[in-house]
Amino acid sequence: MFNPPSPSTEIRLPTQDANEAAVGKGFEVELGQFWYHPDTQEWVQWHERYLVVYSQSFAAAQIQGLQQRLERAQNALDKLAAKPGKEPEELNLKVEAILKRHRVKEFFCVSLNVETDTQTVIWDRVDPSVTQ
Repeated sequence: MFNPPSPSTEIRLPTQDANEAAVGKGFEVELGQFWYHPDTQEWVQWHERYLVVYSQSFAAAQIQGLQQRLERAQNALDKLAAKPGKEPEELNLKVEAILKRHRVKEFFCVSLNVETDTQTVIWDRVDPSVTQ
């Protein structure tokens, strides 16, 4: 978090030496809470402490997991692109299913381009084996 409301503190494990890198960092935020008590018709107020913590190892694991999901989704999309089928609607549904399965929909921008090749063949009525 940029510009936390209170200074960040390094977090160290109890068994960790002072010269070892911290396992994380964090800060606390105190917020006042209110609740209206219907029986006494009075407001009740209290304070809660929220701890905001950043762990380097947890962040690294999350990044690695995201990279694996992105790679798997890309491989599945490449495999689908090799044999897309004939119906654009069906292809679009398959793409959406892949992105949803791998939980990476917000990281991909997919567009479908339909290309159609047409070829005109003129048959000779006198001799059907001749084409132009």
